[in-house]
Amino acid sequence: MHRTVSFFLLFNVISSLPAQHLSLKGPVEGFVYDAPTRSLRAVMGSLAAASLGPPLLGGQDFGSVAPYQDHAVAFQEGRCLIVTRLGSEQVTTAELPGEFAVPDGISWSGDGSVAAIYSRANGWMRIVRGLPSAPYLEPDLELEHLPGSLTAVSVNFRGTDVAFGIAGEAPGVYRRVKGGGLVSILASSNPVALTYSEDGETLYVLDGATKQLSALNTVNQTFEAWPLDALAEPVAMITRLDPLRRQVIYVAGRADRSIVGFDAESHEMIMHLPVAAQPTTLAPLGRDSFLLGPRQGNQDPLWSLLADGSPKVFFIPATPTSRLEEPGR
Repeated sequence: MHRTVSFFLLFNVISSLPAQHLSLKGPVEGFVYDAPTRSLRAVMGSLAAASLGPPLLGGQDFGSVAPYQDHAVAFQEGRCLIVTRLGSEQVTTAELPGEFAVPDGISWSGDGSVAAIYSRANGWMRIVRGLPSAPYLEPDLELEHLPGSLTAVSVNFRGTDVAFGIAGEAPGVYRRVKGGGLVSILASSNPVALTYSEDGETLYVLDGATKQLSALNTVNQTFEAWPLDALAEPVAMITRLDPLRRQVIYVAGRADRSIVGFDAESHEMIMHLPVAAQPTTLAPLGRDSFLLGPRQGNQDPLWSLLADGSPKVFFIPATPTSRLEEPGR
């Protein structure tokens, strides 16, 4: 998909790292960071009969793959790596200069050009733009001055807008403006999840305290809100157009062990699916599929949602660990 390129920063040259040679045979649903094996891996085949492929890049402390792309950001021993050509015969890596703490989350723009790297636990965010061919770091966001703790981050499709949720003394949804300043754009008691519509004009906000969904029009700054009565513990959210061209908001309920879907226009619940495990995230995997959470242990399956005309939940079974899958190999 991508040709081999050289990576540069405006202020420094990125050093290249050794390439890895590996060929994947057959269809690939998407790529994931797999914590038990500390590696980036492919989800091979269709979700009804999928399996985890061998590690494409191992020894990573954390990683995240751009939605529907073959590049990723990974972290290893204080280094930030830009990984490209996943699934090709030659996976390539390049290193951003400087030292990097391991984040607990990365939010991507829909086109894969911007990655907002953040830590909810330690309250920081770093934004990388120009991915994958010419990445550069924006100045760090000074989140320690905010009256509360970071809860959620979302980037619009082109990466021109980054919104983040804050809980605490002055909770709500904020965005960065030119010059590095921060401005509150929506009041929310506990914004546990944020997601932009695919056209970037609407920001959806999930309030975990009030069990309420809000839709903020970023063009005219109007908003509407409606109650979320279907779930007791909503924790994650994502939105996509379904085969009927409806904007559907998918919400995961952790304690509920359920995924519900709402028509964004009518607010009507149009889907309710049980999950055998507790879903903790809703992250892009394939064009019509999402991950419901990471694997925690080597024996755990990977849970996913196929959101086509007839949504279904699938699990991808654990793959036996081999020497190839050991950390650092």
